[in-house]
Amino acid sequence: WKNIDLERGAAVLLDTKNGEVRSVPISGFALELIRERHSRRSNESDFIFPSSVPSRPVDIRTAWDTARAKAELVDFRFHDLRHSAASYLAMNGASQAMLAQQTNANNLANASTIGFKATLDHFQAKPVYGPGNPDRVYSSDQSAGVNFQQGAIMTTGGELDIAINGEGWFAVQADDGTLAYSRRGDFRIDASGLLTNGSGQMVLGEGGPITLPQFESVVIGRDGTISLRAAGQGANSLVAIDRILLVNPSLDQLERGEDGLFRMRDGSEAPADASVSIISGALEASNVNTVDAMVQMMEYARHYETLVKLMNMASENDAASARLLRMNG
Repeated sequence: WKNIDLERGAAVLLDTKNGEVRSVPISGFALELIRERHSRRSNESDFIFPSSVPSRPVDIRTAWDTARAKAELVDFRFHDLRHSAASYLAMNGASQAMLAQQTNANNLANASTIGFKATLDHFQAKPVYGPGNPDRVYSSDQSAGVNFQQGAIMTTGGELDIAINGEGWFAVQADDGTLAYSRRGDFRIDASGLLTNGSGQMVLGEGGPITLPQFESVVIGRDGTISLRAAGQGANSLVAIDRILLVNPSLDQLERGEDGLFRMRDGSEAPADASVSIISGALEASNVNTVDAMVQMMEYARHYETLVKLMNMASENDAASARLLRMNG
């Protein structure tokens, strides 16, 4: 107890490697524990943690050696736990930086994808829970949702190129056959006459997948109605074939799947919404800001390199400490 200063929250170390007296701060759970033990201290012992014999400290060497043997750790000393914790926290930070880099790289890869919505994420500090107070934290890359801001509208003049004006979604059939929603409006007709988007998903009308017969020209109205003029017919001979299923669910009800398409969180189907309007002869560009994404990529790379250096420093400190202990016998 003579080496403990409870007022300052410090332990005074008289016997050190270099012979210098050192003061080590005590905080958190350790300080609470020492204060609690001091309140019921026995005058029979001068040790904070006495053994059954008051004149001797508690024996932790036997317990430590037993635990080390069970874990099959051959060259591992008690002080290595400090370096192991530092290495683990740095390693965790580096792995989370890699995850964030993957999200950012996916956004960059889709910078030219029609109607793509950028994925948002952020780092969050989370406490490491265990015995005592959570006085250490680790970083975690968390999804912050999707940037639903509309991308720039590009005029193309294509008959099958359409863009949603404002809020709303195209209903499409995903590759697994489920109903999904997309903003991709670069439509085309496949060999079977089915209307698909640039990703190959079938565009849905009010009655299911849209099939178009042979035509000379096609017009898509603001409400999504598809009208055709058959070959040899006059300019005014337009026939309405189908109407694209347009929906406008609340954005907080949507979630992106692994295929990049959006679906309702509860698995339901969004109802058709007649207020959704489209622009013909135009496409909505991706809303990824390539400049910001490139800057973010460099920041993540520097962050990763810093954490790798911290891991190397922890390893070097561990090796240096082990050498000093071996030199001291």
